[in-house]
Amino acid sequence: MKYCKSVCPVAVVGGVLVGGLLLAGCGTTPSDQQSAGAADMARNIDSDEIIHKGTSLIITFSDTVQPIPPFEERVNEEGAITLIENENFTAEGKTRSQLEKEIRARYVPKYYRRLTVIIKPQERVFYVDGEVRTPGRPAYAPPMTVLKGIASAGGFTDFANRKRVTLTRGSGKKERVNCIEALKDSSKDLTIYPGDSIHVPRKIW
Repeated sequence: MKYCKSVCPVAVVGGVLVGGLLLAGCGTTPSDQQSAGAADMARNIDSDEIIHKGTSLIITFSDTVQPIPPFEERVNEEGAITLIENENFTAEGKTRSQLEKEIRARYVPKYYRRLTVIIKPQERVFYVDGEVRTPGRPAYAPPMTVLKGIASAGGFTDFANRKRVTLTRGSGKKERVNCIEALKDSSKDLTIYPGDSIHVPRKIW
């Protein structure tokens, strides 16, 4: 009897601890697990897969009765592209696979019985010229801004007019950037996209 009295309290405490651990484990519901899984998937999306304004895309259509030439489209300032039958698609912010599915759903079966859509990016570069140390075609690595783009071209020369830098979008739209102000206020350091051009003019003495 003495042995039982000394052991039983230990068994009770152990049971309470095990029960607490089991209850803690049950606190994670299936919905919590699904939310965590979705968050993990979002984090795993390659940033290079996301389509931005100015991105140049090659869209290939196959599995049709009549061959369709590939489309070379640049995402415009509204974030959209126009394809066969004058159909418009919002591309900005989507992955290439998401846009492929959307394009196929728009054309099948309305226009085609079968269709395979493949989207590939063209070479991702931008252009920097004028009063920078190494003008050229740097590789685009998002996120990229005017100041970062100039830095990738070796920075300003001593003759650069930093107040009147011109950013030309792939669509042809021009924007003026005062890089001295942009250093103080990041909101004035405009985002650039593949195909954009930065021109740094020379000072007028």
